[in-house]
Amino acid sequence: MKQPPTKDDIVRLVESCGSPGGKLAVGLAAFSGLKPGVLRELMLRNLVELSLPGLQFLQAPSRIEVEGRRRFSRVKFYTFLSSSGCRYLLGELKARSQPLSPDSLVVDHQAFREADEAVHGAGVRWLDLGRYFISCFMVTELDTGLRREEIYFMSGHVIKEEDLAHLRDFFHPKSVEIMRKGYVQVERRFFV
Repeated sequence: MKQPPTKDDIVRLVESCGSPGGKLAVGLAAFSGLKPGVLRELMLRNLVELSLPGLQFLQAPSRIEVEGRRRFSRVKFYTFLSSSGCRYLLGELKARSQPLSPDSLVVDHQAFREADEAVHGAGVRWLDLGRYFISCFMVTELDTGLRREEIYFMSGHVIKEEDLAHLRDFFHPKSVEIMRKGYVQVERRFFV
């Protein structure tokens, strides 16, 4: 099995993107665990703590709620947009010429194309960026207090059948804050 990219690899990859949108796309894969299909469909309404009228985040890191696909069904999960991702997104949104709405894409087509070229040009796969996200949490699993199920939940991975019964517990406000605190600890050590 190929090793996930290192933090230095991710930093170089983010910096290789010229636009804030390209940097954001790479960051969403590496620091939020989002897959490219989810990235292409992600809308501003998925960013729970983004205030569009004030163009600010009410809390950072900010929660991203998504519906992911599993073979024949869709499952709801959430992850977080890193503090630097919040800055990249705000910079990118301020530069957009079209009016913003909850249905506006977080990563527009041009930014995704730029990020895709950077990822492939670096000899990395999108899947490797998701593996980086998971590996950062697994290294610090004991420090953060997050269980493997919560880590896999945040990355949108399939959760074992017996753990699905607890899925709604992940959305309880107390669980959201526990997962956010664990995310902040990992962000400080592994994310840019």
